[in-house]
Amino acid sequence: MFNDILVEFLSLFFSVVAVIAIIVSSIIIPILYRNTKRKNLKWIYSGIIIVSIFVILLYIPWFFKNKALNSKADDDIIKYDIYAAKTAILPPIKGYMYDRLAGDYLTIKKDLDKGIKYQELACKYSKDSYDLYFLSYLYEVKGDYDKALNLIESSKGRPSRIAKIHFLKGDTDKALEILNKAIEGKDAGIWEYMYRANIYDYLGKSSLAQKDYKKAIEINPEAENYPIIKEIRGNKNYQFDAIKKARKLYNIEK
Repeated sequence: MFNDILVEFLSLFFSVVAVIAIIVSSIIIPILYRNTKRKNLKWIYSGIIIVSIFVILLYIPWFFKNKALNSKADDDIIKYDIYAAKTAILPPIKGYMYDRLAGDYLTIKKDLDKGIKYQELACKYSKDSYDLYFLSYLYEVKGDYDKALNLIESSKGRPSRIAKIHFLKGDTDKALEILNKAIEGKDAGIWEYMYRANIYDYLGKSSLAQKDYKKAIEINPEAENYPIIKEIRGNKNYQFDAIKKARKLYNIEK
C-alpha cells in the first residue's frame, strides 16, 4: 500500500499541514473570532478550528511511523509502530499500520502468534484482499489449514492457492479436483499448471507432470528462468519443504 519513500513524504506533508493548522487554530482564528460580531463568520471560524484539529490527528500516526522508519533499535521500531497503529483514526491507514506492525513481529521477533494477531487487526480495518491472503498464509504456516482455507476463499484467492492448502492437508484428490476444474474451465494461469505438475511429480506421474510444466512455460516463457519455478520443477516435495522452512523460521514443530 505504501512504500518507505511515500511514508516519508506523507509524514513531511502532514507535519507541514499540522504546523499550519496549529498556527491557524491557536493564533489567527482566536484573534479573528474575538473581533468578529457576525454569527455566520463565527461558525466558519469554529469549522476551521475543527478541521485544523482533524488534520493534526491525521498527522500523529505518520509522525510515529516516520520515527519507526528512522529508528535503528528493534524495540524502538516496534514501539513507534504500535503508537502509529493505535493513533491512526482512518480505517485504511489503521489497517496499514497494523500490517506493518505484524511485519515487525514476523521479521524482527520471529513471533508468528503476534504476527497473526496484528495481521488480523490489519484485515479488520483495511479489508484489503492482500491482507487476507497473507493472513491465510500465516495460518497455513501455523498448521491451521481450515482457517487458512476460510480466509483464502473469502479473499477470492486463486484455485492454485486453495488447491495447495488441500494438498498440504493431505487431501491430494481434492487439490487435483480444484486444479482440474480451473484448467478445464479456462480459469488457469501459470500457477494452476505448476502446482498440478508438482502434485503429479509427487504422485510419480512424471509424464503428466512434464506436460503441465511445459504448458506453464508456454503461458509465460520468461518464467522458465524464475528461481521459484526451477525450485518447484526440481523438487517433488517442494510444497512440504517450503512450509517446513517457514515453520523452522518461527520455531514451530509440526
